[in-house]
Amino acid sequence: MKRVVGALDRPAAARFAAECAGRVLALFEAAHPEDDRPRKAIEVARAGAPVAVARAAASAAHAAARAATDAATDAATDVATDVATDVRAVHAARAAGHAAAALHVATHAAAAAYYAARAAADPAERRWQWERLQRVVGSCQRSTVGVTSAKGGGISRA
Repeated sequence: MKRVVGALDRPAAARFAAECAGRVLALFEAAHPEDDRPRKAIEVARAGAPVAVARAAASAAHAAARAATDAATDAATDVATDVATDVRAVHAARAAGHAAAALHVATHAAAAAYYAARAAADPAERRWQWERLQRVVGSCQRSTVGVTSAKGGGISRA
């Protein structure tokens, strides 16, 4: 998947990553409803924001993941807490962070997909990602003629 995602230009990779992360965002928000940093990172990825904005959003989402990790560690001592839910929330936040980071480096989209699949904890999610990626690649190939521009929406030929 990393090789295929790496062939996409950054905006297309970020949109794919945002789709993946968006599918598991509810897992994070259910565990940490007061923290909107992962949601904002996905919004940044979808919007194709400038790299500086994307980096800040990615860092913020990863900070949310670290905070969720700390919460999961603290909860591990509480028998009544579902630690698996907290771990899935961490993966969802990581997926969001990598979605925003894909605006800077396209291969972050593969990491977003990986973390989203880990958060979903369902093999069907990885199948959905692969099928969706094939449609994204096909769409990009149809929308480009030869070489895409840096601001294009297709396959990078560089």
